[in-house]
Amino acid sequence: MSSHNRAKPDSELPPDLLLAQQVAKLQQLEVWRRWLSMLLMWLTLGWWSLWELRESIVILQEYFSWPGVVYGFYFHLGGGCGLLFCVLSTCSSLVWQIGHVSGQLSAKERHQLEVRVQQIQASKKESWLWRWIN
Repeated sequence: MSSHNRAKPDSELPPDLLLAQQVAKLQQLEVWRRWLSMLLMWLTLGWWSLWELRESIVILQEYFSWPGVVYGFYFHLGGGCGLLFCVLSTCSSLVWQIGHVSGQLSAKERHQLEVRVQQIQASKKESWLWRWIN
C-alpha cells in the first residue's frame, strides 16, 4: 500500500482543517450531551409526572375527552406541568437536532464552537474535553 493513500494524522493537517475537525467533534459531543440530558429528564421528571397523572390516565383510557384531559391537568398541576415541560423540551431538542444533522449551523453557533475549541486547546490537558476533541 502506498503512503499517499493513508490518512494523515491530526498533527499533519492544515490548521483550518484541524479546527473544523475539532469543531465537528465538539458538536457531536454537544448532541450526545443534549440527548442524554433529555433521557435523564424523562427518567426523573417525566416518570414522576406520569405517576402523578395515573388516576386521570386510567379514567381517560375508559372515557377519553378533551375536557377530561384539561381537568386531569388542572387537578394534578405538578404532574401536568412536568409532563408539558418534558414534551416541549423534547420538541425543542428535535428542532435543534434537525439543524445539526443537516450540518447547517448558524454563523453564531459555529463561532461559539470555534471559541470553545480554542479555549479547550489553551487549557491543554486540564479540560476533560481536551482528549475528546484531539
